[in-house]
Amino acid sequence: MNYSIIIPHKNTPDLLKRCINSIPVRKDLEIIIVDDNSSEKFVDFDNFPGLHRENTTVIFNKEGKGAGNARNIAIPKAKGKYIIFADSDDFFNSCFNDILDDYSNMNFDVVYFNANSVNSTTFKPSNRVDHLHVFFHNYKRNPSDGLIQFKYMFTEPWCKLINRDIIINNNITFGKTSVDEDVVFAINVGHVSNKIFIDIREGYCVIDREGSLCKTTSNEANNDRFSVHSMWNKFLMERGIKLTIPRFEYMMYLMSQMLYKDPKQFIERYRILRTNRYSHYSIIKRIFSNIIVTIKLKIRKIHI
Repeated sequence: MNYSIIIPHKNTPDLLKRCINSIPVRKDLEIIIVDDNSSEKFVDFDNFPGLHRENTTVIFNKEGKGAGNARNIAIPKAKGKYIIFADSDDFFNSCFNDILDDYSNMNFDVVYFNANSVNSTTFKPSNRVDHLHVFFHNYKRNPSDGLIQFKYMFTEPWCKLINRDIIINNNITFGKTSVDEDVVFAINVGHVSNKIFIDIREGYCVIDREGSLCKTTSNEANNDRFSVHSMWNKFLMERGIKLTIPRFEYMMYLMSQMLYKDPKQFIERYRILRTNRYSHYSIIKRIFSNIIVTIKLKIRKIHI
């Protein structure tokens, strides 16, 4: 078995069926679907997508702990040399089978490949993978710097053939947060990988739709995002990897404003940073710097 495709699922059986149908039927490929406690309101469990497909395992998990936990359940059951992750609302493009053919007899740690994105309703092009296209452009211009971006900035689980041994031998798992559970997994895979190949083919299509996890904006989700991004930033700092995470910088800027706009939330964000091993000095220094920036911007606005 060369390939194991792992798909977490919750309450979108029609989209899951489309995803499965886009995967070529091959003797060297298995599919593992983990249903994350879907509701009978949305799913006919007797006719669940993939139940009657060859080399397909369906796991009905009743814990309801999110996509990261679902993937963690599937990983130990995977038999393939490479593990590939897909989201149930996305699908693979026709060239994906060619990609599988090309790497079946090769032994890389990770193969990164490209994607396109479309709106789920109109199927018009979306900007959800623009950052990925930037990585490919930067790699073409400067392979050394570009490779660093792939390893530490491409945090989504899809568009990667990941050597199963890399995951198992380094005990790499997905996080337990409600969102961005894939970040720590991805950067740890990138960090321990040495034999890497970059493939420009767009083998995967990312769907842009309302209701997806990436658009969740509850307080819990926002705090989870902040926690994950602060861990990500700390990971880079401790290893001397000089990359900036723009979203984390923006979150820190917003946190400085919470000091006088929402003190309760400020205290929560401060607690998160301390939990992730930021010193009091580093936190206060950054907050003070951001407050100075805010004051300067307001003064400039008054003068204008």
